[in-house]
Amino acid sequence: MKTDTKRNGLRKAASLLCAAMVLVVSVGTGLVVTPLVAHAADYRAELDGNTLTIYDPANPGAPVTIDLNAPILYSGGVLRYIGFGVNITSPNIGSGDTLTLIVKNDTQINSIVFRGQKMIITGDRKLTCDGFIRANGELVIENANIEASIGAPSIHGISAGSNLTIKNSTVTAQAGSDADGIRSQSGDVFIDRQSTVISNGRQNGISAGGRITIENGASVNATGGNGIGLNAQGGVYYTSGTAAVSGSAGCAGGHASVHWETVYEADAHNDGEMVCRCDSCGEVLYRIPVSAYGVFSKTTMQKIMDAPQGATVEVKTSRWISFHKMVMQALANRPDVTLKVSFLDGEYRGNRMTFTIPAGYDALSLPNEEGYCGFLYLGGIFGLHPEERGAQSTNAPLTGT
Repeated sequence: MKTDTKRNGLRKAASLLCAAMVLVVSVGTGLVVTPLVAHAADYRAELDGNTLTIYDPANPGAPVTIDLNAPILYSGGVLRYIGFGVNITSPNIGSGDTLTLIVKNDTQINSIVFRGQKMIITGDRKLTCDGFIRANGELVIENANIEASIGAPSIHGISAGSNLTIKNSTVTAQAGSDADGIRSQSGDVFIDRQSTVISNGRQNGISAGGRITIENGASVNATGGNGIGLNAQGGVYYTSGTAAVSGSAGCAGGHASVHWETVYEADAHNDGEMVCRCDSCGEVLYRIPVSAYGVFSKTTMQKIMDAPQGATVEVKTSRWISFHKMVMQALANRPDVTLKVSFLDGEYRGNRMTFTIPAGYDALSLPNEEGYCGFLYLGGIFGLHPEERGAQSTNAPLTGT
């Protein structure tokens, strides 16, 4: 009776799990990949040391709890437990299913495979996989502490079919020969928000079919063996505050080939950034800011040069309080253009004031020895006035930033 009751409970668990998650142990010749069925359900499961609890969205009040410590509980071909690993095969895994896996207590298992659309792993207790973690669709690791180490060849440590996101987590991944530590097959890898990632692959450290983006204080150490540390078809992107280091055997003697790339463009309001990156391992060697003030000056210069004959160019800014001499050079080249400027006399705050440099004025006499002319100085020459709301120019103005 006790055995029959246990088997009935496990059959019930199998019916729930066949549309949700797959915990896989590395036994036999490999995984059985089954056809996907198009339907959608949101499942939740909890790992708590030696137990796995599954919550069926159709019956949330009746969760199924499974003892992961039992050697072999059921071997009827649908559900099988071996040590800390579980191997589930079913013809009814839903391609639209999502799963949130919560690590409630330190847990050690073999491997995790989810065949649905999206898997989220979360929980601040440590999840140790002696094998690998694989999501056929999207994988999100958030507020988690995960370690996955697989020694078998051609199996990636942590992988996703589409996008793979790591947020505010500590992740360690290691893979065997011809495999990557962390891999997105066809999507992007996004590492964000103070995450610490160590990835060691005999092929690549971290690879992506799309882009690899590392930002907001994330720290990454990705080492490749036969490949490179960071390998992305769509490029590798960093932002300020990121401590990202990657290396490979090919860079042991130094970074032989490098290139400069723009991380993000500057505009008239925000600075941009460029980085010097190693072509082989992807490590960022140098960072330089791209000045927003330079963009503001160049944009104003271009508007003057492109203005129609006899036009009034209007420039309105809430940040800047001076012009570079390139603007004065443009006025000298276009003596038919009038320049009207609206600015805040306190820089970022204060009263909005205006002044106008008339057409034909000797603009090259205005910059100081360093090549700049302040707006308050210019207002002292041409007259500084509070801006009138709703005022219109007699010539069709070109409004700047």
